[in-house]
Amino acid sequence: MCATFNVDNDTLGKYLDKLSEKPILRESGDVFPSDKAVILTANKPILCKWGFSRYDKKGVTVNARAETVTQKSFFSSAFYENRCVIPAAGFYEWDGRKNKYYFVRSDGAPMFLCGFYKHGADGSRFVVLTKNSTPPVNTYHDRIPVIADETEADDYIRNSGFAVRFIAADTRIKLSLGAPHIQRN
Repeated sequence: MCATFNVDNDTLGKYLDKLSEKPILRESGDVFPSDKAVILTANKPILCKWGFSRYDKKGVTVNARAETVTQKSFFSSAFYENRCVIPAAGFYEWDGRKNKYYFVRSDGAPMFLCGFYKHGADGSRFVVLTKNSTPPVNTYHDRIPVIADETEADDYIRNSGFAVRFIAADTRIKLSLGAPHIQRN
């Protein structure tokens, strides 16, 4: 379950001049639920808040399961009509002991987290798709974001058939583990 990801100016550089509103990044580059992040849509990059407002108004839903996204009425129309990718340098996962681990592409290239967005009374919001984790993430956590590379990202955004097949496929991008960060409550 992806609940924090990281961006940097190298990852966002080519999108920043296309935004009407400039992002305000934390010094760390970490993006948390309810923060605004740059998402790439079929039309243009936009700033969008992370997390759909929950039906019970108690917090936000930041992830959707790739296995059921097309069947859940809360998600399916946004998935089919408004897919996006979120450029990231890496993402974090936590193990059962609340140890925080940072994952990046093994080749150092940016990753594109697959998701979708919707416009509502509370503004534009997005969620990240997740699926069963693969190595090396599965050693620490049971879910992983659905990740595209730059060549797959455009097809994911623009082609529903490709998107449905892509989110069901095994992850092809090789990840590596960064240094663990200890997170304690």
